[in-house]
Amino acid sequence: MKNKAFIEIGKDNIRVINKEGAKQASWNEVSKWIFKNNYQEIDIIISPEKVFVKSLELPSKLSGKIENLIKLKVINELPLKEKDVYYTYSTRKINKKNIEVAVFIIEKAFIDNINSFFEERNVKIKSILPLNLLGYNYYLNNYNNKLRLYADVAEKYIQFYFFYEKKAFFRKSIRIDEYELECKKTIKYIKEKFGIEKNIEIIKGNIDIKYYKYFDISKKKSENSIFNTKGVESVKKKELKKIYVLIFIMIIINILTFSLKIYKKKLYLKEITKINDSLQPIVKNIETIKKEYNEKLVKEEKFKNKLKDKSSSYLKWIKEIGDKLPKGTVIDQVIFKDNRLALLSGKAVSATEVMRKMEKSKKFKNLKFIGSIVSSRGQELFKIEGDLADEKTE
Repeated sequence: MKNKAFIEIGKDNIRVINKEGAKQASWNEVSKWIFKNNYQEIDIIISPEKVFVKSLELPSKLSGKIENLIKLKVINELPLKEKDVYYTYSTRKINKKNIEVAVFIIEKAFIDNINSFFEERNVKIKSILPLNLLGYNYYLNNYNNKLRLYADVAEKYIQFYFFYEKKAFFRKSIRIDEYELECKKTIKYIKEKFGIEKNIEIIKGNIDIKYYKYFDISKKKSENSIFNTKGVESVKKKELKKIYVLIFIMIIINILTFSLKIYKKKLYLKEITKINDSLQPIVKNIETIKKEYNEKLVKEEKFKNKLKDKSSSYLKWIKEIGDKLPKGTVIDQVIFKDNRLALLSGKAVSATEVMRKMEKSKKFKNLKFIGSIVSSRGQELFKIEGDLADEKTE
C-alpha cells in the first residue's frame, strides 16, 4: 500500500483508500482529496454491485479462442449489447485438460463517466479493476480445498465467493439487512448446482485493506484487460478508425456508383437492340419468380396458422405463470418448445422468490435457473427453464 492510492466506486458509494486507511466520500470530496494529496495518477476499483461475473470451464485446447467464447457464452446472454460493455478475464488451470475463465463485465457508460471525471482534473487513471477480481485472487490463494462460502459484507452489498473442485462461483446481493437469509439461499443454490450434500462453512469478512495488496497480482493475472486507461483509449481510437474507414468506403462506393451509371448508359445506347431482344427471357424469368414467390406466401400463411394453433395450446401454462409470479415481477420473454418451458426471463425484487412460487405450481417441474442471477437497479434479472408437467398428473 506504500505510496499507493485507490478509489473504490460503486452504484451509490465511493471510498478513497491510501496508506492511512479507507473512508466514504462524495465526488466533491474526491476532488478535494486528489488536490490536497497532489495525486497525478490513481488506480480505480469497481464495487461488485456494478460488475457482472461468470465463471466458465473450457478445454485447454480452446485457450486461443477465449475471447470469442466469452462473447458467445457470456456477453450474448446479457441484456446489454457487446458495444455497451467492457470486460476483463482471468484464467487458471483446473487440471491437465481444462481451464477456468473468470469473466468480469461492466457497463461501458459507467467506466467512460469515471474516465471523464479524472480527465477533467488532469489525473491519469493507471488502471481499473473490479473488486470481485481482487477477492477472487485473495480467496483462491487461501481457501485450501475446504467447503467454505466466503461472504464479504460492505455498506451496500454482500459479495459471495465459493470454490469447489477448483471451480469458482460468484454471487452478489444488495440485501445486506437479510444477511443470514441470503447466505442460506446461496448455500442452497450452490448445493443444487454442484450436487453437494456436506455442510458448507460460512466465513464472514469485510472489504478490508488486505485485499489491496492483491491489486498488482490481479492486474498481472487479468488478460485482455479493457479495464485500464489504455484499453479505454484504444476503444475510442478503434471507434474513430471505424468511422474514418466507413466514410472512405462511402466515398469509394459513390464514385463507383457514378462511374457504373455512366458505363451502363453508354452500354445501353450502344447495344439497345441486344437488350431489347433479351427482354423476353427476362420477362419469363420474372413470371417464374412471381409464381415461386406466391407459393412461398401460401406456405408461410399455413405455417403461421399452425404456429397460432401451437401457441394457443400453451395458454393454460401462460395463465399459470401469471397466477404464480410475485407482485411486481416483470416478464420480458416466455418461450415454450414441445413439452418444455424453454425460457422464462424477466426481473423481480427477488429471483429466488420467483423460483419458489413457480416450484409450487403443479403445471411445471424440474425448474432451474439459466446462468447467474444479475442484480440491476434494485431488481434481480433471471432466466428460468424447466419441463411442463404431464396433464394426467395435475
